[in-house]
Amino acid sequence: MKEDAKLNQQLGRAVWQLRNDMGLSVKDFATKIGQTEREVIAMEDGSKELTVKELAQIAEKTQRKINSQFS
Repeated sequence: MKEDAKLNQQLGRAVWQLRNDMGLSVKDFATKIGQTEREVIAMEDGSKELTVKELAQIAEKTQRKINSQFS
């Protein structure tokens, strides 16, 4: 269970970084990716468990690619 929480936090940090790199507010980012502000906040703070499908949709709507790796 701890590993899931850690992964959620890492993914949340990546979403936060993406939003900030794009210079968007939570509201504007939520609109861009078709989510609510509350959902974006939950993604960013790691309390929402993101699915691969959701990550792919975020990447598509922000015209970004997903990079993944095992370490």
